[in-house]
This record gives sequence, structure tokens and C-alpha cells, in this order.
Amino acid sequence: MITYPLIKFECTVSGKELIAEVVAEEINPGQFNFNTRFSDGFEDVFSHDEGAKTWKALHDTQASYLNKIQDDLAALRCYQVGRHYLSFPHTINDHVTNVWVFETQREDGYMVYSKGGCKRYAVYYNGDYRFEMKKVYGGWYAKTVRQINPEIIDENLVIRIGQMIDAHIKE
Repeated sequence: MITYPLIKFECTVSGKELIAEVVAEEINPGQFNFNTRFSDGFEDVFSHDEGAKTWKALHDTQASYLNKIQDDLAALRCYQVGRHYLSFPHTINDHVTNVWVFETQREDGYMVYSKGGCKRYAVYYNGDYRFEMKKVYGGWYAKTVRQINPEIIDENLVIRIGQMIDAHIKE
């Protein structure tokens, strides 16, 4: 079992602006429990089975909390323990959604470096991988490795993420 560190992020449930605090556990390969506490006092365990593609809430019978953060939890499945991450709200297609940026590391434990020794970052939103980015010769470069339905990368989002990384993470 892998237990991830506590991760906090902003969310809106029933019109209330809240902070969700999540401790994720991979209890078996592809099976996750997300022990979640919200700033309004509500707590629940949300579970996900990748093989069955199912989500369940232990206490939230109407799944109103789960439905509001399911995309965030889906992104958190891709977080690699001990790596840097960013999360922030951003408007995409007239809808405010949380964008997740994870510093990547290969499964064998070695850093993934690009030309010039820069780290790579994977970007997720709306519950799915969107693109990767890296800094090359002082500028931020983004590309997608999606084979199915690749989308146009929002260059303004790339600039915003690059500025946040530059401000918070020293290479």
C-alpha cells in the first residue's frame, strides 16, 4: 500500500467555497481510497477502482461532495510521492476548474530531464492528462503525448504555469 502526503486544494460544493484536504492511499494496484476532509467539517472516504472505472463515497449517499472533486481525485492518482506539485483554479471553456501540475519522475526513480537539465511537468485538468511542459533555454515549451483526441494547448495557461514554477520551485 502507498500512502500519499496530505494535499489541500480549493473546491466549491453546493455554492460554498471550501478547502479539501486529501490523504490518498493506493490499497492495491489500481484501487485508491481518498480520505477527505472539507473545511465545512464534512469528512468521507472516496474510493476508486480503475479497472471497473467506478467511484464510491462511504458516507455521502448523494455523492454531492464526490461529484465536485472527482476530477481532482482522478488527477491525484498520477501524483508521484515526494515530487513538487501545483494546484490552482483556472477558467477553461468558461468553467472554473482546478489545474494540477506534477513534477515527473520515471518509475525507476531517476529524474526525467530534458535538454539543458530541466525537469518536466505533467499538466492535468478535468480529470485527465492534458500536456507536458519543460523549460528550454529560458522559455517554457509544452507538448502533448496524447494519442487519442489531442487538444490545442492553451499557451496562456503554459505561461501562467511557467511563471508559477519559476516563482516557487528552484531548478
